[in-house]
Amino acid sequence: MEGEDRVHKDFKKLKGDWQKIGRERPYWGVLTNELFLPESIDGNIDKFYERGRKVVERLREIARENDFAFEGKRVLDFGCGVGRLSLAMARYAKDVVGVDISEGMLKEARKHCNHGNVEFMLSDNLEEFGTASFDAIISLITLQHIRPLLMKEYIGRLLRLLKPGCYAFLDTRTEVAIATGTDETSRYMEVHFLPGDEVEEIGTANDCVIRAAVPRGRKDGNMGFIFVFCKNTT
Repeated sequence: MEGEDRVHKDFKKLKGDWQKIGRERPYWGVLTNELFLPESIDGNIDKFYERGRKVVERLREIARENDFAFEGKRVLDFGCGVGRLSLAMARYAKDVVGVDISEGMLKEARKHCNHGNVEFMLSDNLEEFGTASFDAIISLITLQHIRPLLMKEYIGRLLRLLKPGCYAFLDTRTEVAIATGTDETSRYMEVHFLPGDEVEEIGTANDCVIRAAVPRGRKDGNMGFIFVFCKNTT
């Protein structure tokens, strides 16, 4: 019960933080660059979404290196925010579902969406989806903002949504060796990490193997990886 109470409290704090960010600084909340503050975003919106397109191209490279392709797949983008990756992925996937806990961010995502194969949904716990309902799952620069116990819960839930033989690309920090963020970012969001062996244990518990751990260096000097999970077929 104590663990459940802690997860509940952590989620309440998480949702409150990201509802606030979604109302006040939705684009900056995704990429903490002054170009994407409310007073600057109008002149930099194309630059913002172009960064998402570059990230998706990198994800496609990683997928190919692991004998997978997003083309023709149903893809879940967890922590989609304002749709930075969902909209870019729509060029390749059959369908994309972007989920987030911030209504303000989802409002912005829908405003920029002109793809018929993208759906944006408010979701607290992913219970809207059945087991084995996605061919691919992506989540970048999202899990790092979730406290560890809740982060573990979310990773497990995501992996249970994968179909057999399909892939999840989940990005998280594995260590925080030095202080992260400025006073400004710390006012709005938390940064957390999960050791790599614990990430692997969650995969094993959910019938997944880690095919690759792609280093993802941070500008603040801390280390993270894109973990490439594959759901076992037997």
